[in-house]
Amino acid sequence: MNHKKYECHSQYKCVCGARHNKLICESGNSETKTVSTECAKENGKVNKTFESPHDQNSTSQSNASVLSNYGKRKNILLSTAEIYLHTANNQRIKIRAILDSASNVCVLTKKISNSLGLKKQKIKTPVSGLNGLWQNIEWKVKTFISNQDRSFSEQVEFLIVDEITELNPSQTLDITNVEIPQFLNLADKSFYEANEINALISADIFFKVLKHNTYKVNEEFFFKESQFGWIACGKLQEKEVSKQNQCFLARNDTLQDTLKHFFDLEGLGIRDDPVSNEKDQAMEIFNETVEFKNDRYVVHLPFRKSYDELSDNYSLAKQRFQNLWRRFSHDPELHQQYREIIRDYVEQGIIEEVKDDIKVNESNKPLYYLPHQAVRKEGRLTSKTRIVFDAGSHQNNELSLNDCLWPGKNLNPNVLDLLIDFRLNKTAVCSDIKQAFLQICLAEEHKDAVRFLWSNEEPCVHKKPKLHVYRFNRVNFGVSSSPFLLAATIRHHIEKYINDYPDTVLLLDKCFYVDDLISGGKDFEEALQLSRSAKNIMEAAGMDLRKWISKGGHSHHGFLERETEKPIKSEETIQTDRHVWNSVWTEIRECGERKFCAEGIEKGKSPP
Repeated sequence: MNHKKYECHSQYKCVCGARHNKLICESGNSETKTVSTECAKENGKVNKTFESPHDQNSTSQSNASVLSNYGKRKNILLSTAEIYLHTANNQRIKIRAILDSASNVCVLTKKISNSLGLKKQKIKTPVSGLNGLWQNIEWKVKTFISNQDRSFSEQVEFLIVDEITELNPSQTLDITNVEIPQFLNLADKSFYEANEINALISADIFFKVLKHNTYKVNEEFFFKESQFGWIACGKLQEKEVSKQNQCFLARNDTLQDTLKHFFDLEGLGIRDDPVSNEKDQAMEIFNETVEFKNDRYVVHLPFRKSYDELSDNYSLAKQRFQNLWRRFSHDPELHQQYREIIRDYVEQGIIEEVKDDIKVNESNKPLYYLPHQAVRKEGRLTSKTRIVFDAGSHQNNELSLNDCLWPGKNLNPNVLDLLIDFRLNKTAVCSDIKQAFLQICLAEEHKDAVRFLWSNEEPCVHKKPKLHVYRFNRVNFGVSSSPFLLAATIRHHIEKYINDYPDTVLLLDKCFYVDDLISGGKDFEEALQLSRSAKNIMEAAGMDLRKWISKGGHSHHGFLERETEKPIKSEETIQTDRHVWNSVWTEIRECGERKFCAEGIEKGKSPP
């Protein structure tokens, strides 16, 4: 890089033989390689290759080799059966399983395992499959399987995977010419239809359920009796004729595709994951349980169906606090700052001491101890030392609190859209919510899930601290679902004011990023009105918008914010978590700064 071709001393060349990087190779990126596939058919060999009808200037080219298929293909049936799994509340759910005589483990899909509500055990087990491919399994669950009339029951340990196989059979099979006697109680009544597989039953169970009787329909198709019913075996034809069967696909990405992928990796902000049914669960729980009591919102932690498998994490939390205590003995200033934060939390009612300490879950409520540590950031205007709580910690083969919670969808706006809208305003306004997460109350039944350990003694290297148990009354930032709970609460709250402040509500819905308000107006009067309305709306939720900062060419008096902690100078860059202030812009020149205060707005010096 940064040199001409004749100055390059590298011995490496492009695949085309020229001395340039393969990413800028025109011949390599536009050339289409054809791959042919040969297949023997009953009426001879067929070899056909085609290229996709892309324009030569398209960004990507694809080619594929296909074979013609003149006749109905026969499928070998896998042994499938409808079996029943027992749930945590002693109910039964019916699933579709493959009885595999060549497997030495039982496997269950993650979707079904979650619906059982049973306690999972964390493991690290490698499982090998076709062609020596290995997959690491991290979870297992134990339950009973049974048939419809409960005449057969067996306790089985399942390994949990995301997916076992695709639809089986891959296409619906033709049974119009197959006579199936009515007296046969089929193990899988839809064995010929393309359906999903939920479980795989190992060889030891397979031979336990298999019986001796066989019913032969023809030379290629028969039924075998089992504890689950009669299992379909043999071969059946596909229902529809397959004109073409794609057997290989090659894709050659051009330089433009490569660059697009690069910039996708360099995207801004919290990335939007594909919306899944799992992540919708958090929103459903929030909508069903959110309340407004004593001028604050009360929310529940979005637990998965069962939190019985959550360990209390007490031993690990105690060990890490003892490590922190030793650090305090060498850093008295840090201990003093830490103690002031804890004292402030107690005075504000954010945390409370637990008097009747219990280490085991005796009340059928989630119980978990959070390890914590200090994080320092000297550049902050406020809170240079913060306490960070770790809800992702866990002991070996145990689950963390975050493992047991739905994380929730990303409700924040796209960062790039937010910044562009922000820069379009002639008068920009920024603010943030004071201790935003801590302004939302936590439901009483979930407070014991956010306990932590503390000591009010002076730290000493040679003396173990006397431990006190505290718990959070508010939402804690260290929990994976907290960003979702904050965003959902803000959105739920501002929607109440759509009739009173229609313009402000529509603007707030797209200008809040986590706890930061990033907005403005076409002039200072409009920005001022937005700020007043936003402050009134958020105060009604018990949230204080503070640290107001504005840029523009005019001054105004009588704004309703307290004085900013630090005056803003014209040559300074405002440090925010997302660095949206004083970004480098080539065409727009920033002029004038001011801070908002109770008495008025201090006019800054405009650059020449």
